[in-house]
Amino acid sequence: MFLSWSPGAVLAAFAAFGDALIRYLSISLASLMVAGGVLLFLVALDMMRGADSLVRVPEDASVALVPLGTPFLAGPGAIVASIVLTRQHPAFTQRLAVVAGAVVALLVVLASLRFASELARLLRPNAIHFLTRIMGLLLTRHRGAARRRRRSAVGPIGSGLSAIGAFDAPTRKCMNAADSGQVSATIRRPARREKGGLGMRKTHSRALTLLVVGAIALAAAPALAATVFFRFGPSSPFGGTRFDGELYAATRRVYFLGFRTFANATDGSVWYYDIASQTYVDTGVDMPVPISNYGIAALTDPNGLGFYVFGGRDANGNIVTTVQAYYPATNSTAVISSDPWPGKSPSGCVTLPASGVAAMGNKAFILGGASFSANGCLDENSAQTWIFDPMAPAGTRWTQGGNLAVARGYITPAVLAGKVYAIGGDLNIAGSLFAQQTVEASTNGSSWDDAGVADLFEPCDESQAFGFTSGQLANTIILAGCGQWPNAVPDVLQYDSAANTWSPAGTLNENRRNHAGAWLGTSGQSPMYILGGYSQASGFIDPTVTSELGPATTRPVSGGGSSAPHGSAGNVTTT
Repeated sequence: MFLSWSPGAVLAAFAAFGDALIRYLSISLASLMVAGGVLLFLVALDMMRGADSLVRVPEDASVALVPLGTPFLAGPGAIVASIVLTRQHPAFTQRLAVVAGAVVALLVVLASLRFASELARLLRPNAIHFLTRIMGLLLTRHRGAARRRRRSAVGPIGSGLSAIGAFDAPTRKCMNAADSGQVSATIRRPARREKGGLGMRKTHSRALTLLVVGAIALAAAPALAATVFFRFGPSSPFGGTRFDGELYAATRRVYFLGFRTFANATDGSVWYYDIASQTYVDTGVDMPVPISNYGIAALTDPNGLGFYVFGGRDANGNIVTTVQAYYPATNSTAVISSDPWPGKSPSGCVTLPASGVAAMGNKAFILGGASFSANGCLDENSAQTWIFDPMAPAGTRWTQGGNLAVARGYITPAVLAGKVYAIGGDLNIAGSLFAQQTVEASTNGSSWDDAGVADLFEPCDESQAFGFTSGQLANTIILAGCGQWPNAVPDVLQYDSAANTWSPAGTLNENRRNHAGAWLGTSGQSPMYILGGYSQASGFIDPTVTSELGPATTRPVSGGGSSAPHGSAGNVTTT
């Protein structure tokens, strides 16, 4: 409710005292109209370009004032309009009509905010993005009548410049004639030709202008995307977060090697999800060192197929160097004591690789990492990459790869067409995490291409990504959810490797981050599976037990937009 009346209070203050304020500052009404029109035009241009204003708000700031209340709701256009309208309508009844119009507009804003989540779920990001571009296009329109011109972004600029005296007398006369629907005698044609000729040319001119601006908006739009719908799957009997899953194709089971659970506790028990029976089973085996904040790499070593985890955070909150493996065929575990995790921060602290683990060519690629003052180290970010070869002799399994272009942790990895992608991630700054848009790729880990790979159009961290080589999503990467610590947005993003573009593709059913993810192996039957993670329902404090499967269906549509962060995290941890 405060979000709705706070911009109302701002507009009421400027309506009551704005005229006196600009007189005191010796600002003419015409100059104010020009300034307001320019700012409003920039807002409209951003809307047409599909640009998102992702403003980070200090934790102690009220979103009613920054950024939603002011300047997004009570922005420069609304403030200028309130001043102009009250000056132009001095009579009591006229000002009462102005107030009534403002109240109706604020009630519409209140209803939109109140039912935002329902509208977002109904319209989907694609429709929201399309409507945003259309409204931006309409906002830049130029109406002929002078009394209507001030409703657009361009109108106040022309009116203000004319009032200031920026145009000579003939030009102002021509503009006034056009505004009033009259044509100067010097350019008037015979009556019959004026209606069908000049009027036709004006109509054609406006139509051409609309087409040109529309083409600009469409050219700035994201590339064609496939709408990816997720549906809820079976819920788990445990609440897990900061963990990962991996498919064992022989039995069609997805294994989880421990997790963070409620009350920030760490559970080292190994569970699996049986795809056929849609049930969760505790294997009765625990990891030797229970950890959270890990990613799984499925690697074949001399003992067979093992699910490897590297380092992580133990039950006491320490960042460890232990390398562990779980062997699904024998339901057994092992510690690879000869080759501990070697990643270090710039000051020499052990780093937490977290989710930044990918497997390609029977090697594990560990991407970046972070260290924390809470563990007695500095709050730092690592650009290191390390490559683990399970078939190499003991003590020689690690090889350092090339540094990432951007040092960061909590990277979401993906593998597609012989490349490892490092998607998004976090910068650890003074113990707080800041989501990034950077995307880099490498064919062998020795060097990373940042400039040649498109970045995300919004910052994302702590998520899951899936690379597709066949089917309707062939040659694309699907980012299933977008963490933005300490919150998350449900956005599903698609990377087209051929076009080198990211596009919005849909939304999850539940806002989450730090969730597990696994490829189920059959591209035609919802191959993407995610489970748990911190959920909006608890304010991103406790894990959810829900799972989601996708894509439920796919169909080609034009690119859409992104959702704004929901919820506000309370007592959350970075590690």
